[in-house]
Amino acid sequence: MRRPLAPDALTVLIDQDDVVTRGQALALGWTDSALAARVAARRWQRLLPGVYLASGATPTWAQLAQAAVLYGGPGSVLSHQSAAILHRLGEPGGGPSRSARGPVVITVPAQRRVRAVGFVQVRRSRWPERRGALEPAHTPLIRTVLDLFADEATDDAAIAWLARAFDQHRGLTAADLLRHRMAQGRMPRRALLLSAVGEVAAGARSPLEWRYLRQVERAHLLPAAARQVRRAGEGRSTTVSDVEYLEGALVVELDGRLRHADSENRWRDLSRDNAVTVQGARTLRYGWHDVVGRPCQIAAQVATVLAGLGWGGSPRRCGNECTL
Repeated sequence: MRRPLAPDALTVLIDQDDVVTRGQALALGWTDSALAARVAARRWQRLLPGVYLASGATPTWAQLAQAAVLYGGPGSVLSHQSAAILHRLGEPGGGPSRSARGPVVITVPAQRRVRAVGFVQVRRSRWPERRGALEPAHTPLIRTVLDLFADEATDDAAIAWLARAFDQHRGLTAADLLRHRMAQGRMPRRALLLSAVGEVAAGARSPLEWRYLRQVERAHLLPAAARQVRRAGEGRSTTVSDVEYLEGALVVELDGRLRHADSENRWRDLSRDNAVTVQGARTLRYGWHDVVGRPCQIAAQVATVLAGLGWGGSPRRCGNECTL
C-alpha cells in the first residue's frame, strides 16, 4: 500500500530525471511493497541496488548516469569518460556521446567502499571534486581532463584528451591545468603534463601535431610556426591550417587518420589545400607514419621549401643518427 506522497515528490523526480533511491521513495510516501508492485507491473525499473527509474521506458544515458551517482552515495560524482560526456570532450572527433552505451564511471570518497555492479565502474579519490546541480554531479572540466590524462595507457592517448579539451573549451589555459595539478599532489605522467600542456595550448591540437612540433620542428631547429590559423575560404567558409611558416607562405597539414575512409573528409582536405594554393601559399601534407617514422626526412623537406621562400636559417641534426 502507498501512503500519501510528500509535496516535493514530483520535484525530486524532475530534478533527478525520474531516478530515485529506495530511501528517497520511502521518505516521499512509497512503501517497499508499493515499489515491488510497480517493478512487477513494469511501471518502474530497478536500475541498480536501491535505485529505481520511475518509468517503464528504456533508460537514457543521463538516467543511467544519475542512477550511478545515487548508487554511489554521498560525495559520489561522475568522472573520467562519463564526466567527459557532460563536458563534450568527445565532440567532434568520434569520442563518446550522450547516447553511448557502456560503463558509467563514478568516483567516490576514498574512505567509502562502493562495489562496482552492473554498468557502474567505481574509482576512489581523496579529492572527489563536484560540479553540477540538476545534471548528475560530475567532476569539473579541469579535474576530468587530468583524470583522463593520467588514466590512459599511452602518451599519445593522454595528449589526445588535452587536445580535445583545448579545442572544445577556448577559455581553458595551460596555467589552469598546472595550477590544479599542483593542488592535487602526485599523479601519473607528471613530467609529460608539465612539458606538453603549453605546447597543446599553443596549438598542437592532436597527438600527431604534438609529435610534429617536438620531433620535426623543434628537434631540427626549424623556425617557430603559427598553429590553428583561421582564414576566410570560399563564400562564408573558414579554413583552419594546422601549421603555417613565414606568415602563411608554407602550410603544413597533418592527418592523423590511417586513411581517408569517407569522401566528406577527403573533399574537405582538398578544398582546404586548393584555398591555400589560390592564396599563393605552398602546402605539404604528412600523415602519422611520416612524422613518427621519418621525422628527419620531413624536416629536410620543410627546410628546403622554407629556404626557397627566403628563410635565412639553417636546420640542425637531431642526433648522431639524423639523416638531415
